[in-house]
Amino acid sequence: MPNTRLKITLLIIMLLPVFSITLAEVEPADFRQKLSDKTWEESLRKQNFQDREIIEGAKQNIFELKAPYTAEDASVVPISIHTKIKQTKERYIKKMHIFVDKNPMPLVGIFEFTPDSGKADLAMRIRVDTFAYVRAIAELNTGELYYEQKLCSCKRCLFRSPTCWHGRFKKIIG
Repeated sequence: MPNTRLKITLLIIMLLPVFSITLAEVEPADFRQKLSDKTWEESLRKQNFQDREIIEGAKQNIFELKAPYTAEDASVVPISIHTKIKQTKERYIKKMHIFVDKNPMPLVGIFEFTPDSGKADLAMRIRVDTFAYVRAIAELNTGELYYEQKLCSCKRCLFRSPTCWHGRFKKIIG
Protein backbone atom coordinates (compact mmCIF):
# COMPACT_ATOMS: atom_id res chain seq x y z
CA MET A 1 0.00 0.00 0.00
CA PRO A 2 2.68 2.61 0.88
CA ASN A 3 4.55 1.71 -2.30
CA THR A 4 1.42 2.33 -4.40
CA ARG A 5 0.87 5.72 -2.77
CA LEU A 6 4.46 6.70 -3.51
CA LYS A 7 4.03 5.70 -7.16
CA ILE A 8 0.84 7.76 -7.49
CA THR A 9 2.50 10.77 -5.86
CA LEU A 10 5.50 10.53 -8.20
CA LEU A 11 3.20 10.19 -11.21
CA ILE A 12 1.27 13.31 -10.19
CA ILE A 13 4.51 15.27 -9.69
CA MET A 14 5.75 14.18 -13.12
CA LEU A 15 2.48 15.17 -14.81
CA LEU A 16 2.16 18.60 -13.16
CA PRO A 17 4.05 20.49 -15.89
CA VAL A 18 1.93 18.78 -18.57
CA PHE A 19 -1.35 19.77 -16.87
CA SER A 20 -0.14 23.33 -16.28
CA ILE A 21 0.85 23.90 -19.89
CA THR A 22 -2.24 22.20 -21.34
CA LEU A 23 -4.71 24.14 -19.19
CA ALA A 24 -2.92 27.48 -19.69
CA GLU A 25 -3.01 27.02 -23.47
CA VAL A 26 -6.79 26.48 -23.47
CA GLU A 27 -7.54 29.91 -21.97
CA PRO A 28 -7.72 33.00 -24.19
CA ALA A 29 -4.55 35.06 -24.32
CA ASP A 30 -6.18 38.08 -22.67
CA PHE A 31 -8.10 36.31 -19.88
CA ARG A 32 -6.02 38.00 -17.14
CA GLN A 33 -6.68 41.47 -18.54
CA LYS A 34 -10.40 40.72 -18.77
CA LEU A 35 -10.50 39.52 -15.15
CA SER A 36 -8.71 42.65 -14.02
CA ASP A 37 -10.99 44.92 -16.08
CA LYS A 38 -14.06 43.16 -14.68
CA THR A 39 -12.89 43.80 -11.10
CA TRP A 40 -12.25 47.46 -11.95
CA GLU A 41 -15.55 48.13 -13.72
CA GLU A 42 -17.86 46.14 -11.46
CA SER A 43 -16.55 47.18 -8.08
CA LEU A 44 -13.53 49.44 -7.68
CA ARG A 45 -14.54 52.19 -10.09
CA LYS A 46 -18.12 52.37 -8.84
CA GLN A 47 -17.16 52.26 -5.15
CA ASN A 48 -14.58 55.01 -5.44
CA PHE A 49 -15.73 57.31 -8.25
CA GLN A 50 -19.42 56.46 -8.78
CA ASP A 51 -20.52 57.73 -12.21
CA ARG A 52 -18.02 60.56 -12.49
CA GLU A 53 -16.35 60.99 -15.86
CA ILE A 54 -12.74 59.78 -15.94
CA ILE A 55 -10.53 61.14 -18.71
CA GLU A 56 -8.08 58.63 -20.17
CA GLY A 57 -6.10 57.80 -23.26
CA ALA A 58 -4.81 60.55 -25.54
CA LYS A 59 -6.84 63.19 -23.67
CA GLN A 60 -5.01 62.35 -20.42
CA ASN A 61 -1.93 64.56 -20.40
CA ILE A 62 -1.71 65.19 -16.65
CA PHE A 63 0.64 62.40 -15.55
CA GLU A 64 2.51 59.30 -16.65
CA LEU A 65 2.42 55.99 -14.75
CA LYS A 66 5.50 53.78 -14.98
CA ALA A 67 5.39 50.14 -13.89
CA PRO A 68 7.29 47.09 -15.13
CA TYR A 69 5.40 44.56 -17.21
CA THR A 70 7.27 41.83 -15.33
CA ALA A 71 8.89 42.40 -11.95
CA GLU A 72 11.44 40.13 -10.29
CA ASP A 73 9.79 40.08 -6.87
CA ALA A 74 6.04 40.38 -6.21
CA SER A 75 6.57 42.05 -2.84
CA VAL A 76 8.61 45.00 -4.16
CA VAL A 77 7.31 46.06 -7.58
CA PRO A 78 8.60 49.57 -8.38
CA ILE A 79 6.08 52.07 -9.72
CA SER A 80 6.34 55.80 -10.28
CA ILE A 81 4.05 58.62 -11.29
CA HIS A 82 5.45 61.66 -13.07
CA THR A 83 3.17 64.67 -13.34
CA LYS A 84 3.14 66.94 -16.38
CA ILE A 85 1.46 70.00 -14.87
CA LYS A 86 2.63 72.56 -12.37
CA GLN A 87 0.88 72.76 -9.00
CA THR A 88 -0.68 76.24 -9.14
CA LYS A 89 -3.50 77.61 -7.00
CA GLU A 90 -5.78 77.69 -10.05
CA ARG A 91 -5.17 74.08 -11.10
CA TYR A 92 -3.38 71.37 -9.19
CA ILE A 93 -3.51 67.65 -8.45
CA LYS A 94 -5.43 67.37 -5.21
CA LYS A 95 -5.38 63.55 -4.82
CA MET A 96 -3.70 60.60 -6.45
CA HIS A 97 -5.48 57.22 -6.06
CA ILE A 98 -3.52 54.02 -6.78
CA PHE A 99 -5.08 50.57 -7.14
CA VAL A 100 -3.95 47.03 -7.98
CA ASP A 101 -7.14 45.28 -9.10
CA LYS A 102 -6.51 41.69 -8.07
CA ASN A 103 -4.74 42.27 -4.75
CA PRO A 104 -6.65 41.25 -1.60
CA MET A 105 -6.61 44.95 -0.65
CA PRO A 106 -6.79 46.70 -4.05
CA LEU A 107 -6.32 50.25 -2.74
CA VAL A 108 -2.59 50.93 -2.51
CA GLY A 109 -3.14 54.46 -1.27
CA ILE A 110 -4.69 57.89 -1.66
CA PHE A 111 -2.08 60.64 -1.64
CA GLU A 112 -3.08 64.28 -1.07
CA PHE A 113 -1.31 67.34 -2.45
CA THR A 114 -1.60 71.13 -2.30
CA PRO A 115 -0.12 73.84 -4.52
CA ASP A 116 2.63 74.16 -1.90
CA SER A 117 3.58 70.48 -2.32
CA GLY A 118 5.63 71.27 -5.38
CA LYS A 119 5.46 68.58 -8.04
CA ALA A 120 2.99 65.80 -7.28
CA ASP A 121 5.36 63.02 -8.34
CA LEU A 122 5.36 59.67 -6.53
CA ALA A 123 7.70 56.69 -6.45
CA MET A 124 7.16 53.58 -4.38
CA ARG A 125 7.38 49.81 -4.22
CA ILE A 126 4.13 47.90 -3.98
CA ARG A 127 2.97 44.30 -3.78
CA VAL A 128 1.35 42.78 -6.87
CA ASP A 129 -0.21 39.43 -5.97
CA THR A 130 -1.18 38.32 -9.45
CA PHE A 131 -1.21 39.41 -13.07
CA ALA A 132 -3.27 42.63 -12.90
CA TYR A 133 -3.49 46.29 -13.78
CA VAL A 134 -1.90 48.97 -11.65
CA ARG A 135 -4.26 51.94 -11.99
CA ALA A 136 -3.63 55.56 -11.06
CA ILE A 137 -6.31 58.24 -10.95
CA ALA A 138 -5.42 61.89 -10.47
CA GLU A 139 -8.14 64.08 -8.99
CA LEU A 140 -7.68 67.79 -9.68
CA ASN A 141 -8.91 70.60 -7.46
CA THR A 142 -11.45 71.34 -10.21
CA GLY A 143 -12.99 67.87 -9.72
CA GLU A 144 -11.68 66.41 -12.98
CA LEU A 145 -10.43 62.81 -12.89
CA TYR A 146 -7.54 61.58 -15.07
CA TYR A 147 -6.65 57.92 -15.41
CA GLU A 148 -3.82 55.68 -16.59
CA GLN A 149 -3.17 51.95 -16.21
CA LYS A 150 -0.28 49.55 -16.72
CA LEU A 151 -0.47 45.78 -16.86
CA CYS A 152 1.92 44.35 -14.31
CA SER A 153 3.02 41.00 -12.95
CA CYS A 154 5.89 39.22 -11.31
CA LYS A 155 7.81 36.28 -12.68
CA ARG A 156 5.99 33.76 -10.49
CA CYS A 157 2.61 35.07 -11.75
CA LEU A 158 3.22 34.90 -15.50
CA PHE A 159 2.50 31.23 -15.97
CA ARG A 160 0.00 30.83 -13.16
CA SER A 161 -3.52 30.31 -14.34
CA PRO A 162 -6.69 30.43 -12.21
CA THR A 163 -7.69 27.05 -13.59
CA CYS A 164 -4.20 25.59 -13.32
CA TRP A 165 -4.01 22.45 -11.20
CA HIS A 166 -0.39 22.97 -10.28
CA GLY A 167 -1.17 24.96 -7.14
CA ARG A 168 -3.92 22.58 -6.09
CA PHE A 169 -1.68 19.50 -6.43
CA LYS A 170 1.08 21.30 -4.58
CA LYS A 171 -1.28 21.82 -1.61
CA ILE A 172 -2.34 18.17 -1.63
CA ILE A 173 1.18 16.76 -1.87
CA GLY A 174 2.76 19.30 0.44
